[in-house]
Amino acid sequence: MDAVFFRAFAACLAPRLTGARCGKVFEPAKGCFVFALKKEGEAFFLLFHPHKARGLFCLTPAKPPMPHDPGAFAMWLRKRVTGSRVVECRADWPSLSFALVLAGRGALVLDLRQGARHVDVLPEDFGRPPPWPSLDAVLGDEDIWREFPHVSPGLRRHLGGLPRVEAVLELERLAAGECGEFWTMPEGHAPVCWPLCSPAAVRREDALLAARSVAEPRFYEMLSTDASEASQREKAAGKRRDRLLKLLARDEERLVGLLVSQRAAEALQANLSALRSRVDGAQPERLTLAHPDGGLVEVEIDPRLGAAGTMQALFSRAAKGRRGLAHVARRRQEVLREYETAFTDIVPTAREADGNDASDVGPAGPGSSLEKPAQTLPKRFQGLAIKVFVTTDGFLAVRGKSAAANHGLVTRAARPHDLWLHVKDAAGAHVVIVRDHPGQEVPERSLLEAASLAALSSPLRDAAWADVLLAEARAVRTIKGAAKGLVRLDKPDRVLRVRLDKELEDRLAVQ
Repeated sequence: MDAVFFRAFAACLAPRLTGARCGKVFEPAKGCFVFALKKEGEAFFLLFHPHKARGLFCLTPAKPPMPHDPGAFAMWLRKRVTGSRVVECRADWPSLSFALVLAGRGALVLDLRQGARHVDVLPEDFGRPPPWPSLDAVLGDEDIWREFPHVSPGLRRHLGGLPRVEAVLELERLAAGECGEFWTMPEGHAPVCWPLCSPAAVRREDALLAARSVAEPRFYEMLSTDASEASQREKAAGKRRDRLLKLLARDEERLVGLLVSQRAAEALQANLSALRSRVDGAQPERLTLAHPDGGLVEVEIDPRLGAAGTMQALFSRAAKGRRGLAHVARRRQEVLREYETAFTDIVPTAREADGNDASDVGPAGPGSSLEKPAQTLPKRFQGLAIKVFVTTDGFLAVRGKSAAANHGLVTRAARPHDLWLHVKDAAGAHVVIVRDHPGQEVPERSLLEAASLAALSSPLRDAAWADVLLAEARAVRTIKGAAKGLVRLDKPDRVLRVRLDKELEDRLAVQ
């Protein structure tokens, strides 16, 4: 996170947290911390993941899922901060550090580079305003960030692209902390306080919202066991690919050197008859010979082989180089192809023997076949009798095939922020739209398609229209003692009216 943006972010965050009471500390994934807070009856959560280059920090009203128990350090922090009231917030923004001063219990310091820590007293210089270099110093020194860590390379590039007068004013504006607009990128570019050149850049007026739009999706990706394992495998495979390509480049350089022997062998062949009588000493002799195509070539005669033997050795060496280069080129293509195809995600399909549609997913067992769908089915859905669909916009929609599967979708598979759909005032299957994080927007087209899938698995299948309930999975509750599949929903978020299309299932089913 850029230090200048962190300054604006901390200024907006401080009044939100001051006066709040700290709740529990969670660690849903290694290195990913969630700090629960409550203020005036409103609960919110700090998402925090320290990293030297890609730290994540944001405030969100949605509680993330907790797939794992907190580690020892999280429990250590929980013991020291839970129940404390935040009396003051201070930021040492050049070092990307934010401190919550607790009433009578020291301070919780969240350092984006070094991690979280609890201290009894904050250092005296914590939060002291840093000096700013001149524009000439910023533009003239590529390593100025070493002395002034708040002058990031991105800020330096931004100032370097402005006319001098505008650059001076821009530096003065940022030094004074006058940041009212922020820019982010859809692919997760860290928020900044200056316009980005890309047409995909998004302008925001709230620093908290800008930080959340970038950090929350990435934080939820790290919580997914499937995504974490896939990321680790891909990272390891990337290292292996780079190592192999480096070795191949080294071999290629060596083999290209062998090709030089071809020209020397040709020159020696053209002058072989004149050289036979000259090579009779025990020491190698270096000669300058004329090549048939023109030019001079230096040739070193091996006295142990003689002129003819040296010529044959040079021709053999050149041929070895050509064969080796062909092998290197072929091997390089194989390495790249293996890396590209190694991470094609697969979804287990139903057993071939039952003759169901390819999108019918049942418990895995002997005889199961594996297809390659458009999306990845999370492991938590495996083992349930479900049908898998992918909407036109690429969202996974999962539909239960039985009462037990519907019960499993609600109680085990669906995460709190996933979307749940069910036909209104009729029996039917549960449908879950898988979302990566609470802030992820699902297009209206995908909602209508998922609603149609729910209605098509109900007594209203032959009707022209159907009303379908839509809510977050967190709002759906099972009924104690009732049959499996029966749930309670106090109030839906929306009621979608959809026109039924019986061909929709075939179009969206995972093949």
